[in-house]
Amino acid sequence: MSGLAIGQTLFPLAIIGLALFIASNLLRAGFPGAWQRWVRRGVVVAVGVAVVGFVAWALLRVWMPHSAPSGVAMTLTSTVFASSMVLALTAVVWGPLALATRRREVDPRRRAFLRNATGSLPMAAVATGPVGAVAASTRPVLTELELKSRSVPAALDGLTVLQLTDVHLGVFIHEDQFQAVVDLVRARGVVPDLVVLTGDIADDYSQLPSALAKLAVLAPPLGTFATLGNHEIYRGREQAQRIYQDAGIRFLCNDGVLLEKNGARLWLAGADDPGRGLDGPAAFLARSVDRALAQCPDDLRCRILLSHRPRGFVRAREHGVTLTLSGHTHGAQMAAFGRSLLAPLWPESFLLGHYQHEHTRGRCHLYTSAGLGHWMPFRLNCPTEVALVTLRTDNADDPKASVT
Repeated sequence: MSGLAIGQTLFPLAIIGLALFIASNLLRAGFPGAWQRWVRRGVVVAVGVAVVGFVAWALLRVWMPHSAPSGVAMTLTSTVFASSMVLALTAVVWGPLALATRRREVDPRRRAFLRNATGSLPMAAVATGPVGAVAASTRPVLTELELKSRSVPAALDGLTVLQLTDVHLGVFIHEDQFQAVVDLVRARGVVPDLVVLTGDIADDYSQLPSALAKLAVLAPPLGTFATLGNHEIYRGREQAQRIYQDAGIRFLCNDGVLLEKNGARLWLAGADDPGRGLDGPAAFLARSVDRALAQCPDDLRCRILLSHRPRGFVRAREHGVTLTLSGHTHGAQMAAFGRSLLAPLWPESFLLGHYQHEHTRGRCHLYTSAGLGHWMPFRLNCPTEVALVTLRTDNADDPKASVT
């Protein structure tokens, strides 16, 4: 086993251990009675489940990567991981309250009430793991956006683009996720002009052909196109490209294609992926976007970029790209008010949702999808999704618009 593989195995265990250590010490200090009766035993069981489950998953992903036992091991680990992290993060609230309610000078009845109320906070935090695991198994939602820009000619007003990303076909997500997408679109009564896949579609390539066959029934007039993500690089980009080609899907990487509707043209391009890191090297992403747009006619204003990593938007907006569609981040699988809960830590990573920027060609839009699959089976107010984007012409863009 390589040093990188060992590090990838030990680092999550260290994070889980640190989170449980912080939380358990606060629980012991704040709720000594409950600690002696049952909390301590619960922490021991949680640590055991996390360690055994993670080690089992680490071994099974080598020997039986897409098996049911691997899925069970990862589900158990991720549930404990999520609960312990939320418990530790929320300790800044319930920890001081728990310590404060131990003061004897407070009226006994009032102190009992406050301690019960305070005790509900860590209990709610612990429940986030199981709740998130259940939420991860729910059906995807259809997210609809209507985006305006001067760069959309009148003849392309109403152009619809259906985006699928980060499906991660494998142990947790299967081809029925594609059928769920088809059902959602048909129920909406829309025939999208374009269907695009923006990377990390399959970890198990054996499931990909039949999944793409389900998607083919949508028959978009302008075609179906795909670009790659880091997981296609891990699993074999050439094999992915062959599967897409056999399914009649055009694969775009550092290039683009000229499309036409109602006599108006648009440029659809696909960026490459560096295959590592949260954002990837800025210079790599910039070069990739430049190459994807290199053959685009200068006078063609409507441009759509498929960039697995949302940081590609930094370069795309310099080119005045009308719409950039991305995934990769999964929104950290935790969200509130349409933004990832981790957005304050990485504001320039565009972790989730709609962002915009004003350019002389017209407003530039980015949509970062939460994806149709998972890193691990846990989602908190961040459901799996498929995005349906409608482009509208706008002759009165707000000149004050900026990245939001």
